[in-house]
Amino acid sequence: MGALRFKPDLLLPKISPDRLIAACLWLTRYSLSVHFFARFEPMPGEEMKFREELLRIVEPTRAEIGCLAIHAFKSLREPFVFAIHSEWADEAAFELHAQLPHTVRFLEAAKKCLTHPVHGLRLLEIGGGAGAGAAG
Repeated sequence: MGALRFKPDLLLPKISPDRLIAACLWLTRYSLSVHFFARFEPMPGEEMKFREELLRIVEPTRAEIGCLAIHAFKSLREPFVFAIHSEWADEAAFELHAQLPHTVRFLEAAKKCLTHPVHGLRLLEIGGGAGAGAAG
């Protein structure tokens, strides 16, 4: 009896690189994704400028391979308080994001507009749902 030969194209369907990446991101989403939350309070007179800067960073961030989701928010009760929530495949993806030109530019612009330094929370979900995993 001859040795078994591995024929990968018999075991795996042909899949485009885009679909493979999407499948990997889907699998990652249901593991231990990292969430990032930040609250922003612009200085009086800088609210609209900051809002524009915040909205400007959303699309390039959403296009990053490790970004699973990103959303910018405006407070209902405090009209000039903003927040951002993003979800990342892992902490390494967020670390890369923090070094990219659009992020560095946003942080520099934010320094000039905010009443405080940018401080965010990196979190793992613990209450069920995607990302709750064994660390919950």
